[in-house]
Amino acid sequence: MAVRRRWKRPLAALLLLPRRISASWAPGLSVWLDPWIPRRHGCADNKTGGPTAAVIAYHNPQILVNVVDLNEQRVAGWNSAHLPIHEDGLLKVVRIARDGTLDTAVSISGLDRPVQLKARQPNLVFSTNVVEAIAEADVVFICVNTPTKTHGLGAGSMADVSAVEGATRTVAQHARPGTIIVEKSTVPCGTAQMIQDIVSGS
Repeated sequence: MAVRRRWKRPLAALLLLPRRISASWAPGLSVWLDPWIPRRHGCADNKTGGPTAAVIAYHNPQILVNVVDLNEQRVAGWNSAHLPIHEDGLLKVVRIARDGTLDTAVSISGLDRPVQLKARQPNLVFSTNVVEAIAEADVVFICVNTPTKTHGLGAGSMADVSAVEGATRTVAQHARPGTIIVEKSTVPCGTAQMIQDIVSGS
């Protein structure tokens, strides 16, 4: 006999504000944009976390997705009408999930009558509340930049995973027991073991 877990709290993503969706059974999700890399790398971290969070929120309106970053300027960019990155269709996805929609009717060629679309509550939040987001999350996605190392062993040919390590330490320090950690960055073999060791040691 299969047992279904009923979630008591909404998912909280690492880009989040503490707020709840009315569906009390929905788990919480957090996505973390890279706050650890030097700012001269621009918004490379936004290329993974922001779009991933937006698509998850867009296709799962019952889940609250919080995206967090320590850089207030990047968060402001994601909360504006002009996103910090461009991908075809991304702005529409972000606006629908972030801002919600009203009841509307859409006319589609080939159909006799307009299609009625129900209102949608916002479920995508961008903020700098890193610790609060981690503490509220049921699932945490770590989406950080892993540039090529510029010095030390492997310089010029190996990924620098210091941002993953730093983000993991912060998650391990503030996450509730049972929180699921998903590593979404491009990383070399052995990174999952490093993450497990950090989480186990905290």
